Amino acid sequence: MMQTHKPTAKAPAANGHSNGIYPPTHASADMPPEIPHVTNNIVPLSTVLRFHTQEAYKQLSRQIESLAHTRTTEPDAVRKRKLLTVIVALRQDFVKLYALVKWAQRSKDVSRLIDLLNWLRTQEFYFDNLALGLNELNHFSGAKLPQADLLTAMEVLVKGRPQLASYNYLERPPVSPQRILQVLHDLNLALTARMALVDDMPPRFRRNYVVKDGRVIFTLAHEFRVSITVANDLIVDSADDYYKSPFFFIDFAFLFGANHNNSLTTHRDSKLATELPKSSREKLEAVINQTLLTHSLTGLYDVLHKYATSFKLYLISRQLRSLSINSKWRGNIQYKYSSFLVIINYWANHHLSRSWRSFIEIGIDKNYNLNFRWFKNGKYDHDHGIPSLGSSSTPTDPETPTSSEDVQELNIDFVLSLIINKHSEILIRKVYDSYTSTVSSDTVSIINPHQLLIKLTPKKSTIFAINPLTGHFYFMNPSPIETAIQAKINSKPSVVKNKNFISESDMINNVVTNLIQLQTENLSKTIKMRLVTMGWVANESYKVFRV
Repeated sequence: MMQTHKPTAKAPAANGHSNGIYPPTHASADMPPEIPHVTNNIVPLSTVLRFHTQEAYKQLSRQIESLAHTRTTEPDAVRKRKLLTVIVALRQDFVKLYALVKWAQRSKDVSRLIDLLNWLRTQEFYFDNLALGLNELNHFSGAKLPQADLLTAMEVLVKGRPQLASYNYLERPPVSPQRILQVLHDLNLALTARMALVDDMPPRFRRNYVVKDGRVIFTLAHEFRVSITVANDLIVDSADDYYKSPFFFIDFAFLFGANHNNSLTTHRDSKLATELPKSSREKLEAVINQTLLTHSLTGLYDVLHKYATSFKLYLISRQLRSLSINSKWRGNIQYKYSSFLVIINYWANHHLSRSWRSFIEIGIDKNYNLNFRWFKNGKYDHDHGIPSLGSSSTPTDPETPTSSEDVQELNIDFVLSLIINKHSEILIRKVYDSYTSTVSSDTVSIINPHQLLIKLTPKKSTIFAINPLTGHFYFMNPSPIETAIQAKINSKPSVVKNKNFISESDMINNVVTNLIQLQTENLSKTIKMRLVTMGWVANESYKVFRV
């Protein structure tokens, strides 16, 4: 059985043979070589006949053995039909073999045709490779060696250097320092006139700029410093002619930064500057130049003011992230950060502050200072008496002497502690006022802003306090009764469990009610112990209640 295959390159001889393609053994000098004869994957006819003969014998033997075992279980007709089926199938195979044998007697021409086809495909393969190789030569044009320049070589050998052509190129003389100073002076005059003629300059820019060294430097305290210039000394006196000499960006720096404690740090005299990385500076330069071209100084201020605000709030959010993971505030604060606002929810595990009812907003106020707003129990508290974050950053009188080392820091840990301590103090004061309005004022007194001394019996007192970190109330060295009352105080009030919003007044009423219950239980226990010691028998049917 013969098959055709794709031509293959002539393989090296192995063990004295050529892997099935036999070259001619002799040829005359004037005759072309004979076509190689293909023998790969050609199976001899004798092998095919031997295989089919053995297979026919195996099938007949298996069928005869099977008929011997089914002599008693199957009818003779079924057994005969099975034997006949095998014989018919073998007969068909042998008919095919007979046709193959007859065809093999006249197969010499077909074999030569296969050899010819293989030779033609081999030649086609060689021509394809030749075309690809010629095409690859185009990629080596740069590898050609130039022709030897014998004249230049002799010149280098004799003079030690070549005399190259100048192509009429004249080297520019170096710019003198006098010329540089003159250009900078002209730019200063042009920029001073430009600043005086600009009508739409932002108010904060108008009061905080200086012209020197051929540039205009705008300095906004605690925000940023930016330098711009122009490409020529043309004085533009109208917005229609601005395109003839637009401003260009030179330098930028934030006038604040972060210290090793991640605190936001500024300097009263704007001596603290934070430079941008190279990649960020290049991106900012492209944005500012485009903004200056289209919106002039107004657009410049808007872009940089928002940029500085976003970076300040980012530094604050970085402080909060560190505090919420590696500090005492872990698990007690939550925060949300955006490019214009940071919201901090404290007492996160307290039922009074769930759903973000008590939180702090940090942003930029109308005076362009970093400031906060305090929302206490869902309402904005503007009379809290806490100094604003930007109170120390407001502009001062120029005649007032200031220290050159006056560095100011904004530590969110300190701000949180300040506001939360104030809230805790307010809650303790409300508990005191409500409690004294119900019972005698002689039974309670204020030890410090976060602690109350409550007189339970004439001879027994306890200290009731609030934990500013969590907002939960607690007793100092509590007894079992005080521990039970403490759990009730820090739980959601039972009378308002069906309300979606729990106010501070509801919580204060719940605290005072439980404190009165604690005092009543202690009085009852003291009276019971005295009566028992005097021989009285306790009757549980009567209970003492304080009215």
